[in-house]
Amino acid sequence: MEIVEPSRLDFQSRISLRAVGAGTVVSLMLASLLMLLAGAVGLFPGGPYAADMIHRLNPVLGIWALVAWVIAAFFGGLLAAMIARSPTTRDGLLQGAVTWATFMLLGAVLFWLRLMVGFGLGLVTRDFLDALRGQSVSLALFITYVLALGSSLLGGALGARSEARVIVREPVVRRRPLPGEGIPTTPMPQPT
Repeated sequence: MEIVEPSRLDFQSRISLRAVGAGTVVSLMLASLLMLLAGAVGLFPGGPYAADMIHRLNPVLGIWALVAWVIAAFFGGLLAAMIARSPTTRDGLLQGAVTWATFMLLGAVLFWLRLMVGFGLGLVTRDFLDALRGQSVSLALFITYVLALGSSLLGGALGARSEARVIVREPVVRRRPLPGEGIPTTPMPQPT
């Protein structure tokens, strides 16, 4: 057997940044697409964003948003684990968790950026921003984040399982032949 010195071992990261980036972009775009569909079917009330708008929101919109973010997180975690070619469930879970965190962080930043631009343009009122700090909104966001985390972890685990079927998991052990091993000791017969 060949012994490899510890300094020559190649340690690879379990997290693939390109896979996390791809999963995050797909998650953001899928969530945006589903929320645009909600607007197209008329779930958003019209007019400027004022505090009374929160009370005018259709309850179906909240459920739609929850399902949209959970679906988007699932596919982001699945895609990240598949792109990273995660060989184990643990690696898939890690890809799903990091993709979820990046997705939620960028989603929150983009949401607040949209609100601040709307506030600057006069489309969002100060009382609307104050109403968003309420307990019911915080609870709804907490539930959405937790369910999206579970969904992304599930997607990552399933993505790793699909890759585990593709990758041959048996290690190849190579050993050096011993002196005289593998070399024939008797000459091969020659054709006459």
